[in-house]
Amino acid sequence: MARIQGPEAQCLCNTLTAQYDRLKRRMRELKGRHKHAETWWHALRAAVDAHPDKRSFLTDTQRRFGR
Repeated sequence: MARIQGPEAQCLCNTLTAQYDRLKRRMRELKGRHKHAETWWHALRAAVDAHPDKRSFLTDTQRRFGR
C-alpha cells in the first residue's frame, strides 16, 4: 500500500506475511492451551462433584478466592 503513494517506498509484503504467519502460529498455540485447560477444568470439577466433601471444598475455595 505504501508503494502506491510512493514508488520508492519500502515494500512491506514479506514483513506483513511473516507477522501474519507468526500470529497464526500463536493463535493455534493459544487455542491448544485453552482446550487443554478447559478439559482439565471439567475433569477437576467432575472429581470435586463426585467427592463426599464437595461442599467443604467449594466453601474453602470461595473463602480463599475472596467471595
